[in-house]
Amino acid sequence: MKRYFLLLLLFSSLALADDQAATASLLRDKALDSTRGWEIVESLTTEVGPRLAGTDADKRAVRWARALLEQSRDAGVFDKVWLEPVSFPIWQRHREQARVVSPLPAAPRDHRVGP
Repeated sequence: MKRYFLLLLLFSSLALADDQAATASLLRDKALDSTRGWEIVESLTTEVGPRLAGTDADKRAVRWARALLEQSRDAGVFDKVWLEPVSFPIWQRHREQARVVSPLPAAPRDHRVGP
């Protein structure tokens, strides 16, 4: 009985793996035939631009993404769109400086390679 159950489990998982592989192949082919991914990236980079976490540009990117996902929801792609609360420390560029406090050791002048 235990062997029968293990065989049944093995064959059912193989059938499920075949279904998943077929679904993955279908999704891959559909994505490769479409330019939608590039359109989304182009829209993000041209309409929103660079965005550091916690900045106004980051907030613009969140509004952009929400609008895009809500359009997809209205088209029947998603059933629900929501935002999760997130907090980031604001990164600010500061002026940094460095100086050399000691020279690098000089390489030997008569260094030879080989015997």
